Amino acid sequence: MSDFISTSRNTDKIIAYAVKNFPDRKILVLPDKFLGFVMKARALEILEQEGIKIDPDLIEIYQQPFGGFNACCYVHEQLGPDAIDIALTIV
Repeated sequence: MSDFISTSRNTDKIIAYAVKNFPDRKILVLPDKFLGFVMKARALEILEQEGIKIDPDLIEIYQQPFGGFNACCYVHEQLGPDAIDIALTIV
């Protein structure tokens, strides 16, 4: 059960929404750690543009094995840790 269903298209907006509507609460992004890192960076950018300051540590990316699987999808895993740099150059 979750509060939001996210995709690689909307996760940054969901994170920003959660930050604005649940201030000072920790937000856990899972299960895809690579998508999470990129979307966290993009959400922080959205929030900054709106003048909203937040402790980035309140947005936690789940990185542990999840149900016996790595916490990422195979596509995002192939992009790897450079995905954040790749995504930020596209935006």
